[in-house]
Order: sequence, then C-alpha cells, then structure tokens
Amino acid sequence: MKVKRIIFLILIIVWLVVVFCFSNEEASKSRITSGKVIEKIVELTNHGISNQEKIKKVKEIHHIVRKIAHITLYTIGGILLFLFCNTYKIGLKNKVIYAIIIGGIYAATDEIHQSFVPGRGPQISDVLLDTASVAFGIIVVLAILGIIKSISMIWRKKA
Repeated sequence: MKVKRIIFLILIIVWLVVVFCFSNEEASKSRITSGKVIEKIVELTNHGISNQEKIKKVKEIHHIVRKIAHITLYTIGGILLFLFCNTYKIGLKNKVIYAIIIGGIYAATDEIHQSFVPGRGPQISDVLLDTASVAFGIIVVLAILGIIKSISMIWRKKA
C-alpha cells in the first residue's frame, strides 16, 4: 500500500503543479492557449466558412472550452485524490469526503491565487464547478471499481 500511496502522491503533486501553471498564466497568455484549442475545434467542425464567421464561432465557444478545461483538470484531480485516500484503511464515506474536501480547498486556493495574476480574478462559480468535478472524478472511480468487482465475482463463480 505504501508504494501505491507514494505513486498517487507524486501524481497528485504533478496535477497540482499543472493546475497552478495554468492558473499562473496572465489573462492574455491564457486566452492564447485557449484560443489555439478553440481554433482547432472551429477548423475541424466548420469547413468552408469565412474568417469573420470563424471569429464569431471562436467567441461563442470560448467560455465553454474554458469550463470544459476546468472540468477535465478537476475530474482528474478527483480520481487521483480518491485513489490516494483509498490507500488508507478508513471507511468509504470518509475517503470520499476527504477527497472532496481536499479538492475543494485546492479549487478555492487556486481561485485566490488567480487574484494575484494580471488580468485574472477569482470566481466562486469556478470553485463550485471544480469541486463538483472532483466529486465526478470520484464517481468515475467508484463506478470502475464496482464494475471490476462485479466482473471478478462472475469469474470466481465460473471457476
């Protein structure tokens, strides 16, 4: 268990650093990063449209892409945090609660951090979205573990 715990701790630290780096980008650089992703999406989904139409599409989906980035990053965080908590011999309810609390606290501190980055600012809605995404990551892990457990029980019955 200690080896797994150390591996998950290292992965969590990497995740924390990645989130910190994205949050540390000034607004203009962050917009460029998002813009590259958005431009690719518009290119792949809207062939043969004018540049003016492309600009309009980019503006329309900018907010959505940024929120999807939050959801993705914090879902990964939820998965890692739960798997780390799962290395301890505590009840399932406590594992879930601890992972959500840790993820929520990091989401809050991440938003506070953004208040010190030029052009960025904290948003309570992002803390809520990020914390909900942590919970979603935990649900994903629990679902996968449940499926694995069901399959292993079926295999045992056949043996």
